[in-house]
Amino acid sequence: MRAAKLNSSAIARILYDDEARTLSIWFHGSGRYVYFDVPREVFDSLRDAPSAGLYFRDKVKGRYRCISDPDRKRFRPADAA
Repeated sequence: MRAAKLNSSAIARILYDDEARTLSIWFHGSGRYVYFDVPREVFDSLRDAPSAGLYFRDKVKGRYRCISDPDRKRFRPADAA
């Protein structure tokens, strides 16, 4: 796995799993999203981009299947009886 903290107003950190080919992106304020079937070069380019937010918008968003954090626990009000 490869990880990096970014100096970005949009993205806090990124993590790439070589074996699964997944890219996890932690956005400031909205949490983690996992992108599937992402080439490692995308991780490297995102990490090194002058603007991670612009790179994400132009090269990642809408190009790869994505889910919000599968490990995040969502709390819901109890059903009324």
